[in-house]
Order: sequence, then C-alpha cells, then structure tokens
Amino acid sequence: PTNTFNICAVCFWEDDGVQFHNLDNDDGANRGLSLNQARTNFREHGISEPRFKASVRSPLPEEQP
Repeated sequence: PTNTFNICAVCFWEDDGVQFHNLDNDDGANRGLSLNQARTNFREHGISEPRFKASVRSPLPEEQP
C-alpha cells in the first residue's frame, strides 16, 4: 500500500502518497526531494539522500530489484 508514511530501512524514503502519484513533487513528507530525485540518488549512492547513510541497512536478497 502507499501513503503509509513508513520510512524504508534500506533507502530512508518516507512513503508519501502525494509524492508517489506525482514523482517530481518535492514538497511532501520528503521535503526538498522528489521521488524521481530519490530514485536517481539510490541508483548512484544506494540511498535516497547521502546524508542518511548512517540510518539505513543493506537490502536483503528479496529486496533486490
């Protein structure tokens, strides 16, 4: 489900239904960062925002794309 406002333990993205449906919106629960930006950061750094590196864990095998 979407719009749970849970924070992902792997990438530190907060599940925001508004941002889920508007991928370029940077004014939701993840202020200053859109889902498209977070996805790019994840591809490049393995996290939605590098400043959260100490707050996450590596993905489990079943969480790999």
